[in-house]
This record gives sequence, structure tokens and C-alpha cells, in this order.
Amino acid sequence: MRIDLRELAEETRDTPWDLANQVLYELCRDHRGHDSDQAVYAKILLIGRSHAAAIERRSEDGKGPKVPNDEFYERIVVPAIRKSRIDRWIKEAAATPGINPESLPVLLSVHAKVTRLFASISGKNKRSLASKYLHFHLPNHFFFYDARAVQALGFLKDVIGKRLMVTPNARYDTEYERLVRKCLMLLDEARRLRVAPLTPRHVDNLLLRVHADEMKRRARGKR
Repeated sequence: MRIDLRELAEETRDTPWDLANQVLYELCRDHRGHDSDQAVYAKILLIGRSHAAAIERRSEDGKGPKVPNDEFYERIVVPAIRKSRIDRWIKEAAATPGINPESLPVLLSVHAKVTRLFASISGKNKRSLASKYLHFHLPNHFFFYDARAVQALGFLKDVIGKRLMVTPNARYDTEYERLVRKCLMLLDEARRLRVAPLTPRHVDNLLLRVHADEMKRRARGKR
């Protein structure tokens, strides 16, 4: 899929959901820690549900606690997050200058730890929720992971090259690492073209647009 990266970057800097996301950024900025039941409840609930990554989604085999969602959050989700080392992990990530090749070992490790934490609670892989939860705490350190972003990066082979091979590392989530490295390649291409600096939030906006445009193009082709 060929795109004008400069034009597309400018078109997607502002989106209809910017204000909603700003509320989440402010929530995580004002309540960075995890020492309050109400703060943890608000953050995990609002980030998960507003970004299609809610932690209450159980595994298809039916394993896990069979309790109503409200009780699930109060009795299981919030206590588990509060007892974890998530504040230490976020602090480790915050000590890096942001998303770049040098910071990757720390950031990928932190993402994997949060993914494992959420998986232990929900019984299902939650790499998407982990990426989004961390992003709203540290907007310049973590890219969003979801199916649309993965597909969009696949559509951009003309921009970032062919399939990226990643050597599995037990400390990281391989699927998230692959997405992050492709996003960094996209940022490198943007810098080469002298596109105004893109944040992880801008990258997600751009990928959502690429995905939507390609889906529309394919739908037209089937008519």
C-alpha cells in the first residue's frame, strides 16, 4: 500500500477522540500510583473498556472466576494490581528517555511484566490492554498494540519494508516487540522525509487511518 506519509501524518494529528483520550491522560497523570482502590478501578475500567481491551474478557474455555464484572473488579482485579509491582515497573520505564532503540530492553520488559500480570487476573493474553494501560501512564514510551495496528503495519510494506523477523526473547512479548520495531521503522522513514515529529499517539492515529482506508478499498474491490 503506497501512501504519502507526510500528508497522512498531518491529516491524522487531530481526531474526534482526542478529548476522550485527554481525559485518560489526565486521569493517569493525576493518579499515577496504584495505592488507591478507586484510582486503580477507574484506570483499568476506563482504559480497557474505551479501547476495546477490557480485562473482564475471560478465556473461551470458561476458566477463571465466575463472578459478576463489578465483583470481579472489586474482589480480584483491583487487589491483584495493587499487590503487584506495577508502580516499580512504571518507574523503571519512566527513567528512560522514551521510545527509541536504546530504551527497548527496559520498555519491552515492562510491557511483558504487565501483560503477565493482566493474564494472571483474566486468564487470557492481554498484551493489547498492557500496551494501552502503559501508554496512558507514559505517552511517549509505549505504542498501542491491537489487531488493526498490526494489520496496518502489514499494509505498509512499501514504507517500512517486508516482514520483520524478531528473535524470541523470554523477557519480552514477541508480538509486541515486532509491532514496536515496525513502528520505530515508520518513525525513521518519517524523519527521513522530514515529517514533523510523531508521538506514539500520532502513530496509532495514522495506523487506524491506514487500516480503515485499506478496508474500504478492499470492500470496493469486491463489488
